[in-house]
Amino acid sequence: MNDSIGWICEQLGVKPALEYAGGERGWIGDSPFIFLDARKMRALGWQPKLTIREGVVKTVEFLQENPWVFARS
Repeated sequence: MNDSIGWICEQLGVKPALEYAGGERGWIGDSPFIFLDARKMRALGWQPKLTIREGVVKTVEFLQENPWVFARS
């Protein structure tokens, strides 16, 4: 999470003060363990085209270039 926050803030040119809440466990409903396993997909020949960082940055760029995404109808 901290990496993603850093990449997003870098792309936006902001340096917000971060405050963490929720104690040791996080917020209600938060999963303390997330295991992502792409072995089955890779066994079928799938390979990622982007790193996680590249994906986050491209998403921020898209949102910056398409403000209509935030428009309420």
